[in-house]
Amino acid sequence: MITYEQYTKNNTYYKPRTINLYFGEQHDQTLDRFTKLSKKLRRSRTQTLDFLLNYYDCREEDLKYMRVMG
Repeated sequence: MITYEQYTKNNTYYKPRTINLYFGEQHDQTLDRFTKLSKKLRRSRTQTLDFLLNYYDCREEDLKYMRVMG
C-alpha cells in the first residue's frame, strides 16, 4: 500500500518524477483542447491526465463486459 510518507521530501527515497509532453505545431489544437479540458474539470494538467487514463481503463473494462455479454 502506498502511503503519504512515500510522497514527501522527508522520505530519503523520495525522487520527483517528471515527463515532458511536447505538442508540435501539428498538434497545437490538441494542446488547446487539453488545456480547455483541464480548466473545465478544474484540475491541474497532471490530474487531467490521470482522469483521462482512468477513464480509458474504465471504458476498456466496459467494452470487455459488452463483448462477453454479446
